[in-house]
Amino acid sequence: MLTMLLSIVGLQAYFAWPDLNKIGLAMVRLLTVTTTIGIILGSIFHQRIWCHICPMGTLGNYISEGKNQLNINEDKCTDCRLCSKVCPMQLKPFEYKKGGVMADNDCIKCSTCVVACPKKAINFEEHMKKAA
Repeated sequence: MLTMLLSIVGLQAYFAWPDLNKIGLAMVRLLTVTTTIGIILGSIFHQRIWCHICPMGTLGNYISEGKNQLNINEDKCTDCRLCSKVCPMQLKPFEYKKGGVMADNDCIKCSTCVVACPKKAINFEEHMKKAA
């Protein structure tokens, strides 16, 4: 998605060169189209769908992959769902308790869920492997 958006902007800037007004109009068109698509898809599917279209969201997803993951202790978690109620990204950490690690790259690591957990079943400490 990122490559496609950058290609569109690059091609439009190339064909509009050297007229700065036309280059600016190309940027406005791109922002209008992507915002409209984001609003429509957000109304139909998921309100945070924009993060899958936005170039910054796409880059952030790739950069954060596998880094500082949220750990969920299956034995301590009682499925109270407070973690999902306070999450600003509308994620559901309790759904990942079976694997022990939340593998969602949309997590912004704000620790709101860690603080809200009454059983202290969620943390960002290094994932400990269970003894074999």
